[in-house]
Amino acid sequence: MNPRKNDFERAVSLLHRDGYTCVLCDRDRVLTSREHGLAPLIRLLDTNESLQDMAAADRLIGRAAALLLLAAGVKAVYGEVMSEEAHRLLSDAGVRTEYGTLVPKILNRAGTAPCPMEQAAAAVTDPAEALPVLRKAMQELQKQCEDERLQQEQEYQKKLEEMEPLMVDTLCDVYSHIFKVEAKEHKELVLKLLQDTLLKVDGTGSIIIHVAKEDYAYVQEQKGALLEEAGMQSGSVEIVSDAALARAQCMIETEGGVYDCSLDTELAELKRRLMLLAYQKS
Repeated sequence: MNPRKNDFERAVSLLHRDGYTCVLCDRDRVLTSREHGLAPLIRLLDTNESLQDMAAADRLIGRAAALLLLAAGVKAVYGEVMSEEAHRLLSDAGVRTEYGTLVPKILNRAGTAPCPMEQAAAAVTDPAEALPVLRKAMQELQKQCEDERLQQEQEYQKKLEEMEPLMVDTLCDVYSHIFKVEAKEHKELVLKLLQDTLLKVDGTGSIIIHVAKEDYAYVQEQKGALLEEAGMQSGSVEIVSDAALARAQCMIETEGGVYDCSLDTELAELKRRLMLLAYQKS
């Protein structure tokens, strides 16, 4: 029996069954990884762990991976996708080689150009020299990807900051539209505005509540519940219809001053705070 057959089949089975990207097997060990690219092989070789006579299965085998596997001394290699050059290198070295799909070359992830690691491996002829060359290329590629990620993040943040004031304006317009529609359909909103303000004012002395003529009858009807919620006596509070006020506008007049608790005033304050927050961040 071929001593590598069982190891080889086990490596291929684990690759397909358990979703690994790289598997190496021998009688005593099973080494697995879900990292992409050459990272698993480079990390293993950097630990100086012996891969001699192991069987390897990988999602992608190109020239670069083939050189590393030859340097490691593996005896069997399966590639889910394998380049023609990798197949030739491994076969010429006497390594048992099988593949799922054989392709002319390994391309970058966009499929628009050769893989950068394959380009780095192109000038390497001795497998023993492959590790330092490919390690350096991988580090440079990782740095380039990180730099691009940071640049994209900065550009995104810049655009977000530029858009934020516009987003606040839009949000406020939406809020205003929604609440004005609500004010026409739900007079409870006027009561809520009055209740919130009455809880903040000094309840001693006389209080006059000014409301629009459209809201007067409803507010007068709810006077008892309104004052009970605010903890006030009805005798000290008068509700009047004010022709100067539009629907959902209301004011509370006390001996200490006048409180405008109209919906448009509340929205204006909300907009001011949102705008201030947005411009502080920009």
